Amino acid sequence: MATTRSGARGAANTPPVDPGDISFPIKSAKAYLRMNQYKQCARRCDEAVERGQGAPGREKAGR
Repeated sequence: MATTRSGARGAANTPPVDPGDISFPIKSAKAYLRMNQYKQCARRCDEAVERGQGAPGREKAGR
């Protein structure tokens, strides 16, 4: 049980997630691709693109 408790404490100390950070959806898309789950992979790629477009300091294409 000590492992679970320390794990929970460790999770509380994690930094907040940046909504413009695309690394998590990209990494999960890669995992889905390796498992031949193409629809899930495409969804995660789309999420990464949306996050990247909404990130501060980035202009949207076509403007």
